[in-house]
Amino acid sequence: MKNNKNNKKGELVGETTVKVVIALVVIVILIIAIVKAYKILNESNEQEKMKKQIEKLNFNIRDVNEKGSERIVDIILKPGWIIKTFPNNDYPEGECKKAYGCLCICEDYFCSDTKACEGFDFEVKVDEGVFVIAAGVLVETMKIEKSLENIVVFRDKETVKLRKEKIEDKN
Repeated sequence: MKNNKNNKKGELVGETTVKVVIALVVIVILIIAIVKAYKILNESNEQEKMKKQIEKLNFNIRDVNEKGSERIVDIILKPGWIIKTFPNNDYPEGECKKAYGCLCICEDYFCSDTKACEGFDFEVKVDEGVFVIAAGVLVETMKIEKSLENIVVFRDKETVKLRKEKIEDKN
């Protein structure tokens, strides 16, 4: 009889251990799934932010090109992102096809992953930007330092240019 009781206790301990292990595996799988879903949603949110800001710039750049007046555009982007133009019309692959000018907002200098670009039938340049050779391509860049940047959009002869607003611009 004693052996029978010990066997039942052993079976109960074994069953409980298996249930706990299964529960832990399910919890770990759920945590991994939640983290992956968050990353996907966050990345798509970042892409949406870029698209909204490039649309805002697009509207103002085209307006300045037509009317010639200067505009100050509030841009909300993640610090460290880059606004780029391409002086030699060497645009990122698949972007700005058949365009004369191209403006991109990118997560990094290489514009490899998360990016939003807009093509124009006129020249667009980052003014007072930094020239960087990224993946063998010469680009003009403006690095976003704050989450809210004031970008001045203005026309210089036949080119629409962008630069960060300076304190003296407000006077």
